Amino acid sequence: MTSNPWGRRALSAAAIALLAGSAANAQVASALIREGDALGGSTVSSVSGLSTNYSQGWAAIVNRADGIATVFGDFAGGNGAIIRTEGTFGPLVQTSYESFFRIGNSDVGYSSSGTGGPAGAFDSVWVNDTPIAVEGDPVASLPGQFWVFASRPGVTANGTPYWVGGYGATQGGSTQNRGLFYGASATPLLLGGQAVPGLSTPLVTSSFPFDYRVSANGTNYITPVTLSGATATNEGVVINGSAAIAGGSSVQKGTIVPVASGGNGVETYENVDFVGINEAGDWMITGDTNAAVAGDEYIMKNGTILHREGQLLPGGGTIGGAIDMGFMNESGDWAVIWDVDTKESLIFNSMRILSVGENVDLTGDGIPEANSILSDFTGIATLFLSDRSGNFVDIYFTADVDVNGTTTLTDDINAAWRIRVEIPAPGVAGIMGLAGLAALRRRRA
Repeated sequence: MTSNPWGRRALSAAAIALLAGSAANAQVASALIREGDALGGSTVSSVSGLSTNYSQGWAAIVNRADGIATVFGDFAGGNGAIIRTEGTFGPLVQTSYESFFRIGNSDVGYSSSGTGGPAGAFDSVWVNDTPIAVEGDPVASLPGQFWVFASRPGVTANGTPYWVGGYGATQGGSTQNRGLFYGASATPLLLGGQAVPGLSTPLVTSSFPFDYRVSANGTNYITPVTLSGATATNEGVVINGSAAIAGGSSVQKGTIVPVASGGNGVETYENVDFVGINEAGDWMITGDTNAAVAGDEYIMKNGTILHREGQLLPGGGTIGGAIDMGFMNESGDWAVIWDVDTKESLIFNSMRILSVGENVDLTGDGIPEANSILSDFTGIATLFLSDRSGNFVDIYFTADVDVNGTTTLTDDINAAWRIRVEIPAPGVAGIMGLAGLAALRRRRA
């Protein structure tokens, strides 16, 4: 196990003083739990999912060599311990955990597959030891309907679950409709066939995107949706039951991106990938438009495009390619995994923090090893931020590390990582900040 996953190596006063108010002072990325670590009488074979809560806590879905899936982490942000493993609850025998899950301030919301369900093998959503939606069980809010699947659960700070589910009129039958649900009573937020104000056509019944987000207390939600009708207009974004609005118009495929939002006046929205929302109502989306490939990918916050392909970041480096992961916390801070100068990179609040090819701390002592080289950010929903604590934010992600100096990825080590970012008070460092951050990065590499 790692000994000091916070990476508490002190930075010099001179280095801190050089950082701009808009820049971020990042310490080293340190492994929290990694492939090969001893865990629960077995060893870690991979880390497949991550989550944070609203009180500096974190957790990871850890797959073990003995085949038992485990949630490992700490609700208060400590070094980590086993929070839960697969179990047997009455007739329900859990046999695997889905990689997508969330933790509240004292609860785990997760999806498990297993045996012994009403229709035999089951898919399900749980909060701790309580099954919320089990394949084959009746849907409490929809008389005459039975769960066919329940997946991608979220959970609020106080443990209220959210998930995407499919249901049908026959127990053990096929999915006839899908939707976004919340709470123990499975209250539907959105269902296939529903018309959404601001969007041109109703939601389809054949699919429902999984990339929704809910704010800490469940006050706000945001989700991509799939719409009926022509392919040219069949995707949109919903916030609290209505279309997301940017620059006075709906965020929907085929709609012109307003110039006021950062569009070029003729380009239209295409697909949306990652979304985020907080209690204050701040929202974020990533996606692309139908503009030229070299400039179509973007990140938008509160209806304004912050960055798009081909632009320079404030600290230097040209962004390009597709955004691989994205997340926004309750404090309104955001992070994405996006190429910078063709290298897959972690960007936090417009500043590049870490890139493939740089050194990281695999042993957890706070000092990056010369032979620990970041080789690949992994997963599609494995980037999370803590909320601000004072002037700090902790960034969590999964990534592979090359320790053998080879070009193959098969001998790399998979791990969950944490990197602490200090956000200096506005105006502390002035114009020298960006150069200072670059100098600090060179010393770490």
